[in-house]
Amino acid sequence: MSSRRLSLSERITSALLGAMFGCAIGLAVAWLLMFSSSLHLLGVGSHPISFMKSATAGAVFFATAGALLGSSTGTLVGYVLAGIFEFERLYDTRNHWTIAVVLVLVGIGIILWVNGVLVT
Repeated sequence: MSSRRLSLSERITSALLGAMFGCAIGLAVAWLLMFSSSLHLLGVGSHPISFMKSATAGAVFFATAGALLGSSTGTLVGYVLAGIFEFERLYDTRNHWTIAVVLVLVGIGIILWVNGVLVT
C-alpha cells in the first residue's frame, strides 16, 4: 500500500463498493458451500449455512477493508475471487476445450439463425 493519506470520500466510496462486492462474494461462497463441488472436498457441514449471515459477513469484511485500504480493496476482491475459482477447480475433471468448442459452435449457430442463414 502506498504511503499517501486516503481522503474521506475515497474511504467512503471504497467502503460502499467493498460492501457491494463483499455481499456478492458472501452469497457466492454460501451457495458454493451448499450446492457445488465444495461438498466433495469438504463434506457436508454439521449445520446449515445462512445466506443472510454469509452476505452480511462478506459485506462487513470488505466494507471495513475498503475503509482501511481505499482503492486497494479492488485488488483484495480480485484475489479473493481468484482464490474461490482456483479452489473450485481443484478436482474438476471436465475437458474444458470440449466445452469451449461446443459453446463456440452454439454461438455461431445462434448468430446464423438470427441473421436468417439457418431457416427452419
